[in-house]
Amino acid sequence: MYPIFIRIGNYAIRWYGVMIALAVVFGIFYSRKELMKIGVDEDTFFDYAIWVIIVGVIGARLLYVLGNTPLYYLTHPLRILYLWEGGLSYLGIIIAGLIFSYYFWKKRGNIFHKVTDIASIPLAFGWAIGRIGCFLNGCCYGKPTGLPFPFSITFTNPESFAPLGIPLYPTQPILSITGFITLFILLRYRNKVKVDGGIFALFLVLYSIFTFLIEFLRGDHYQIFGLTASQWGCFLIVIFAYLFYKSSPSLKHGKEKVETEDLNLSEKSQDDLKENKEDREN
Repeated sequence: MYPIFIRIGNYAIRWYGVMIALAVVFGIFYSRKELMKIGVDEDTFFDYAIWVIIVGVIGARLLYVLGNTPLYYLTHPLRILYLWEGGLSYLGIIIAGLIFSYYFWKKRGNIFHKVTDIASIPLAFGWAIGRIGCFLNGCCYGKPTGLPFPFSITFTNPESFAPLGIPLYPTQPILSITGFITLFILLRYRNKVKVDGGIFALFLVLYSIFTFLIEFLRGDHYQIFGLTASQWGCFLIVIFAYLFYKSSPSLKHGKEKVETEDLNLSEKSQDDLKENKEDREN
């Protein structure tokens, strides 16, 4: 593949970084439009956007470093800052961004679940286009396979992170396709799911299913008791998605409304019974 987008002196800008930048730009424009629809002013949005990007990148890098070769980065700490080389954990973006968003919006009205629904679209787009960057970069590569092209990819560029000259499963394009499928599903149902946070929960479930399956083809992850760390994490993500959905304020209010209506009906029925009894006695 072609990992390098452009060289400036001794520095190289990789396609991976370009794709991440495009995802960020899309996320800013989309989120600004949608958040202003629910009453968020522009100053608040830009405060949020700047900080959530910074926190997301830090979280993505830290989780990547901890989950891959932490001993290497302990002996080469400055290389932790070399973001242009790749090495960002997508799950780290979600976790760090979610935690920051909760505390940011907690003080600004009860719209945290609404914000996650809005964020799910840029996250799905970032997943889809980011994996194209992984493909060009040669990271997140698959296991060796004897299948022919297009069911395998052989990397030959010495700048790639993948093993060279060996047919590998095309995990990056598959991941990108699943990202676009997820994006399509979310866009199709975003106005049909009435529970705040429901679209984000759906995104987490789809991400977990696709990731769990494709991890069987990955060649850059080690297995723990038969599954990779990402696969074990998928179980936790699905559980969290369920709990997150159940914690939605709109779902709680809906239940309270139903319970209140049932209570009122019950009281009304009791009153009717009392009136009928008094009529019979008279």
